[in-house]
Amino acid sequence: MTSARSSLESFVGRIVLILCIGIALFAAIIPIASTFFRVELSYNEGWNIYNAVTLANHGVLYPLREGWTTVNYPMGWYVLLDALHTVTHDYWFTGRVVTLLSFFAVCILVAAILRRLGVPLRPAWIAALFCFGTFCATSTDIFVHTQYINANDPQIFSIMLFCLGTWIYFVACDRALDPRLLALAALVFVAGASVKQNTVALAITVWLDLLYRSRAKTLFFTVCLAIFAAISLALHIHFGGPGFIHAILLPRVFPHGKVWFTFHLAFGTLLIPLAIAAVTAVLELLKPTASRFVVIYFALSVTIGLIFARAQGVSVNCFFEAVIAMTMLIGLLLARLESSGAYALGHTITLAVFALLFIPICRGDILDPIGRLHDLQHSQHEFDEEMIVMRPAPGAALCESLLRCYAAQKSYLYDPFNATRLIYINAIPVAPLNEAITMKRFSIIELQAPAEEAISIHSERFPPSSLLAIQQHYRLVMHRTDANIYVPR
Repeated sequence: MTSARSSLESFVGRIVLILCIGIALFAAIIPIASTFFRVELSYNEGWNIYNAVTLANHGVLYPLREGWTTVNYPMGWYVLLDALHTVTHDYWFTGRVVTLLSFFAVCILVAAILRRLGVPLRPAWIAALFCFGTFCATSTDIFVHTQYINANDPQIFSIMLFCLGTWIYFVACDRALDPRLLALAALVFVAGASVKQNTVALAITVWLDLLYRSRAKTLFFTVCLAIFAAISLALHIHFGGPGFIHAILLPRVFPHGKVWFTFHLAFGTLLIPLAIAAVTAVLELLKPTASRFVVIYFALSVTIGLIFARAQGVSVNCFFEAVIAMTMLIGLLLARLESSGAYALGHTITLAVFALLFIPICRGDILDPIGRLHDLQHSQHEFDEEMIVMRPAPGAALCESLLRCYAAQKSYLYDPFNATRLIYINAIPVAPLNEAITMKRFSIIELQAPAEEAISIHSERFPPSSLLAIQQHYRLVMHRTDANIYVPR
């Protein structure tokens, strides 16, 4: 009887796993396919490419005074793109492939970290699969307008480095806190922070966990972090420019209600898995086990996400670590249920959280992958048509989509979002931009929405006076889904 029940549970477990794999792979079709289309996946794609080009041409990323172009990220991603460009001769697609591979690595490292925490193989890999499916399903949400898991953007690569450093740390824990591995983990953490500065929840969690294990080794680890951070800072100032610290700490605008708006975008379709993770965190916190690491990580990642979500221009990516911690907690819950023999409840929860991914799948309109592939083809066709108009135009161009300016082989003159932010806080004047528009010094101007519409919705990428000047002195010659091209009247 026991043998028959065990066989049935094993059979049901395989069926559940197959269904989960199927849902995750279905959710991944469009996000992965979009990597290979000439369409804009993230507003920052063109900005990241131009910054890498500036570094490659020995330009200054971080000048002492603010101007029309601003870099408020560390330069690690641009150094990587520049190094790979010498082999691939392609900034755009190379960055996308690195991000996509980093995303796969993050999901694998979720399972690897859980295994180091003592989670059995099956729950660990289900957590990794749920992490994969969640990011894929939510990445094409029509309300977010940004796709991160395969865009030319440093966020996922940075998170991958922090996950790798965490895995190295747990290997060190299994080897009596080997100092060499602790130093290596510190080096990888600093490398991750040198790519993106707001993905530090894992590093803080590791430091707190190490403090619980050994104060002496915590001091050693902290010294290593300080040394590597000092070296990174020196390299940023030497190769990036003397205004690095000032650029990173430039003030932002904090719109009212921005925190909850961003939180809703990130978790609006994931409230039930988030609630399950929160309940699991409370239950695990009461147990003196290694799972406290994931509980602390969850609390820190949510808190840090809420802090960064206040700023204008920050999107759902500030909660990516919270999503990863959520999937880890679900893996811990499944491990507890498996160890207590509650297989039926475990399978039910597993199927439920994966079935809930159909909410963002439907909201992201990827339930019809064939239709979405046709949409991508149409968007690429429009993009190519836009280049036919933009490339031959002589002289300077002003683009809201920097990727379009880059593809049209135009010089990098103006960073719409950051320059507008600096104008709003009176760090730079708006008059020179308006004068350039009025004097028709741009042969091409590209806006993602028509000028009159951008004025009405209070665009965060151009001041109203600049949009009004475009209306008065330029005429619309091409209107596409997300690009409107103007030429002088």
